[in-house]
Order: sequence, then structure tokens, then C-alpha cells
Amino acid sequence: MKKTTLGFSLLECLLALALGAVVILMLCTLYTTNNRLTNYLNAAAIFQEQGRFLSYYLPQQFMPAGYLGCVTLRDNIHNIPSHSLLAKGQFIEGYTALGSRWAPALPKVLQGKTIPGSDVVTLAGMNTQALVSPIRAMNKRDEIWLPMKESYRLGEELLISDCQSVDRLTIKSLRILKNGKGMVIISNKDLSRLYAKDAEVAPLMEKTFFIATTSRQDIRGQAINALYTLNSDGKRQEILPGVVGMRLEYATATGSQWVSANVASQSWSKVRFHLLLNSMEVGDKKPKSYYFFHQFHFNDDGKFYKEWVVDVALRESL
Repeated sequence: MKKTTLGFSLLECLLALALGAVVILMLCTLYTTNNRLTNYLNAAAIFQEQGRFLSYYLPQQFMPAGYLGCVTLRDNIHNIPSHSLLAKGQFIEGYTALGSRWAPALPKVLQGKTIPGSDVVTLAGMNTQALVSPIRAMNKRDEIWLPMKESYRLGEELLISDCQSVDRLTIKSLRILKNGKGMVIISNKDLSRLYAKDAEVAPLMEKTFFIATTSRQDIRGQAINALYTLNSDGKRQEILPGVVGMRLEYATATGSQWVSANVASQSWSKVRFHLLLNSMEVGDKKPKSYYFFHQFHFNDDGKFYKEWVVDVALRESL
């Protein structure tokens, strides 16, 4: 009686192993591709969110630059510190990064606060979002009656303006009226004149925008950069993380050519922001290229990068 041998032959086993290896390789490739695509889509979503915020935030901040009511920078401006842009007859000043230095040179208050290779810009004017008019004409040069629309703090700097002059004041004290419909602000010094009810009062807006390193790190232990502002009171505020570079270009109202801030002209009416965004998370290990400020760059840190451009027209110079 003939015996039948059960099982697979060597050829069948090799064929099965080969097919299994091909299937596993296809699954790994599919997983890798899907993972890379997911990381890219996540980065694209982050970029869109960051970009939409910047496209709204920057014009909102820069449009009021130079606003002093119906007074121009060459009219009567009083009690303005000599280091302020308004005292220089300017409402915007840019600093172009040239390697590890800037042109013009950064003032002492900004030195050591921004990363090298990134531009800096300062603006000044009245904060039009908090603009109010007095509820009665002034009868004392250090006393202003204001409505209860805004909240103020001791030491805050305000500007009061009409079509004749502008005064800067620092809040020395304040009190709420008994009827609760207003407040009385006492200035640290007498104003240059008595202002009427049609004057405008708003906080002094003097902000500097720059890129700096945060105290946080990504999953690779690398520091996370962010867009910051430095207010006139010296307080630094983080605006948006993941902004790793900023280059600025300027143009006049009649000019069509965009130039850097170190060009000898201060009558800017338009500002173009070139902002470099990164995903803050590792996408894959492959080197990537990206376009930023008229040049191609390469990176091997595994992150995605994207340039976001925002154009801002300065209302007070048009």
C-alpha cells in the first residue's frame, strides 16, 4: 500500500514567504505614505489657522498707526518722551536684519530680545479700539471726566487730542462718579490746555513686533519660536507660536516698489509681512525645501515650513 505525504513542498513554502513579504512591504509602504500624508494635512491645517489669524490681527494692529485724531505729527504734540516715535515725527519704524545686526541699530530696550536674522518693526498712535470722548469739558488741566466704556489702570499712558493739539498723560489716580456713569482721571502733570467735550481720548499705542524664542520645546527638544509684541510699558506678550521668521518690506503711497527699512525714507504707507511658519511637529525625516523671502531654503529637522504674506495699508498715511 502506497503512503501519501502531507504538507507543503519547499517551492510552495518559498512562494508563500515571497508573497507574504510583498504584502507586508505594501502594508508598510501604505502606512508610511498615509502617515506622511496625515502629517502634511495636519501641518496644512495649522498653517491655515495661523495664517488666518495673522491676516486678521496684523491689519487690525497696524491700520490705526499714526492716528492722533485730526492732528498730524507736525502739529502741537505735548509731553511726549524724547525716545518715542511720535516725538521724532514718525509713527512707524522698521529695523532690517543683516545677519546678527540690524539697520538701523536696535534701541537698547530691544537688544537681546529678538532672534538674529528676523526683522523688527515699531508703531505708535492712539488705540482706536478704545477711543472715547470726555463727558464734560475740562475745567482743570489735570482732570478728565470720561464715560465708563473702558477700564483704565494706574500708570497707564493716554493721549487726548482735538484738532488743535495732542497731550500725553499718565494716570496718577482715578475715581468713579457717584452715579456710576463715568470716572474722573487725574493726570500726573498739567496738560498744555483745557480740552472740550469733542476731544478724543485713547490709550497710547506704542508696540514693537519681533520674533523670539519661547521657554517651550518641541518633541525633539528644540526651542519653539513665536511672534511677540513689546508694549510701551516694557511688557512682552506672546502673540502666536510657530512663527520662526519675519522679514518686512515697505512702500510709499505713490511708489510701487517694495524696499527694506534701511532705505532712507520714513514716509511709509504700506507694509508687507513675510512670515515663516512651521508645523512645530515632526512630519517625517526627509529633507524638505521651502520658499521664504524671495529665496529657496532647505531643512532637515523633519518639520513643514510655509511662507505667509500679509499686506497692510497704513490708514493715516494714505
